[in-house]
Amino acid sequence: MAKKDELKLNCINEVAATEISWLWHPYIPFGRYCQEKCAKRTRPKV
Repeated sequence: MAKKDELKLNCINEVAATEISWLWHPYIPFGRYCQEKCAKRTRPKV
């Protein structure tokens, strides 16, 4: 078991493919974690 501060890396051949249902294709998967991203024109300038 990995310690709390460690990351567990998986090889792509160990990951099972699953079909995804989309709420808004291809932007919002239904029943999955989704992170919003800002459009390039709305990002604050650094």
